[in-house]
Amino acid sequence: VPATDGKYVFSLDPKAVLHTLDAATGKELWRKNFVKDYGSKIPPWYNGQNPLIEDDKVVVAPVGTSALVVALNKATGEEIWTWDPAKEHTGPGRARQRGLVYWDNENGGERRLFTAVKGHLFALDPKSGEVIRDFGENGSINLESGLNTPGVVYRDLLIVGGVGGKGAVRAYD
Repeated sequence: VPATDGKYVFSLDPKAVLHTLDAATGKELWRKNFVKDYGSKIPPWYNGQNPLIEDDKVVVAPVGTSALVVALNKATGEEIWTWDPAKEHTGPGRARQRGLVYWDNENGGERRLFTAVKGHLFALDPKSGEVIRDFGENGSINLESGLNTPGVVYRDLLIVGGVGGKGAVRAYD
């Protein structure tokens, strides 16, 4: 699903290429190939996620074994920050992600990106890409299973769906 801020349209295709178009003309302004530029792998089910827009950035979590999060300048495509979950403690399993969830509090003073990798749910600062260490235990929550979706935010709750069985749907404040 594409994302737009009214000036730009961002669309991540099934082969992990982010296309950025002028919303008024449809002209492609720049593109970023995550396979070529970041070594992302195309899974057998291809790539499927929504880019997120946060201030002057477009943020994407390319699906694949490299499972990183990348923030790019909306106007130019230049890298602002990256996050590599290999630098964090995670559990067993494949290093895949189900995308990103964005939350900000009612006053707009606090913002977070949530993503899950190898059974751990992480909170990232959307400005810097740094793990928010006061979330969960040192920046993550051990879910003890994978996720079927990246989750959804309802007010101050992050609701996530797991692989199944007891505790498959959970909410975090």
